[in-house]
Amino acid sequence: MILTKIKNKIRIIKNKKIKPDRIKIKSEYTNLKHLETSDLYFNNEFALKYLKDNLHAEILNNKEKKTIYHCYWYGLITEKQIFSIKSALLTQKNAEIWLWIDTDTWKVNINNPFINLLKGKITVKEYNPKEEISDTQFNKLKRNFLIRDDLALRSDAFRMLVLSKYKGLYFDLDILFLRDFTPLFNNKGFLYQWEQESYGNSAILYLKDEQLINNLSQNCIKKNTFIPWIAFYYGTPEIKDLTVLPCAFFDPIWNITDEKAYNYPITKFEDFFKKTDCNIKSMSDFFPGCYTYHWHNLWKNKIEEDSLFDIFDKELNEKLEIK
Repeated sequence: MILTKIKNKIRIIKNKKIKPDRIKIKSEYTNLKHLETSDLYFNNEFALKYLKDNLHAEILNNKEKKTIYHCYWYGLITEKQIFSIKSALLTQKNAEIWLWIDTDTWKVNINNPFINLLKGKITVKEYNPKEEISDTQFNKLKRNFLIRDDLALRSDAFRMLVLSKYKGLYFDLDILFLRDFTPLFNNKGFLYQWEQESYGNSAILYLKDEQLINNLSQNCIKKNTFIPWIAFYYGTPEIKDLTVLPCAFFDPIWNITDEKAYNYPITKFEDFFKKTDCNIKSMSDFFPGCYTYHWHNLWKNKIEEDSLFDIFDKELNEKLEIK
C-alpha cells in the first residue's frame, strides 16, 4: 500500500523536469538503521545535551584510514564555500578533500583567490557530468545530471554519482565541521534525519558498502529521481543498511523543540552572519558535541564583523596558517 502511494506521488512534469512531491506518509523505523534512543530524533534539546555529555565518547569504533570528502559547486567560489572546506581541513582526520567545480562554471574559477588560499591542501576537479556518467548505470538518467534550471536537482544527482564511483563522504558547502567524523565510519553508509520526517537529508552522505551503493543506485534509477525524500525514504527495504543519525547531530537549530530547554547561542540561520555579543570565541564552544552546523544556504547574506562566521573564520585561518 505504501509503495503504491509513493509511486502515485512520482510524476514527470510536462517540461520533463522531474521533481516528485514530498512524501506525507509516516513510516515506522523498520527499514533503515537508527540509534536506539528515539528521543534523539524527536527532542532536539535532549539530543544536544546527549552530545555535550558524550563529547569525548566514540559512538562507533573505527579502524578506517583516509577518506575522500567530496564537495560540489556550480558558480563562483567565494569565502563562504572556502570557509566550509577550511573547517573540514581543521577537524577531520585523514580526510582527502576533493572540490568538484561544475564544467559550466569552471573557467570563472580559474585563478580564484579563495581557492588559491587552499593550494596544496585540497584537490580541485572539473566536474563534467557527461563524462562522469558515460560508463555508469546512471547514463539512463542523463537529464537529471544535465539540468540547469534546478541546481539542487543537479547537485542531488552529483552526490550519488561520485559516491558510487569513488566512495567516501559528500558534504554541502554550507556546512561548518565541528567534530571529527571518524567514529561514524564503521557504518556501511549514513546520512541524517530530515527534521522529523520519514526520510534522510543528503546534505551529508557517507557511502562505502558496494551492495548498499548498488541498492541506492537502483532505487534512484527505478524512481527516476535523486530527490532525498524519494531516494532516502525510510519505507525502502532495499536500503535497510543505511544508517540515519539524528538531525541535531549535524543541524542543531533546524529542529528546535523548546528554546528554553537549551542555551542556544543562536536560533535563526541568519544570525550566524550577524554581529554577536555572545561569549563564544571558538568553534569548540559552539554546540559542543555536534558534528556540524548547517547554515542552510544564505549565500547572499552579508558577513558582519564579529559575527560567529567572522570569529570562526579568523580562528580557522590562524590554526591552518592561512594568510
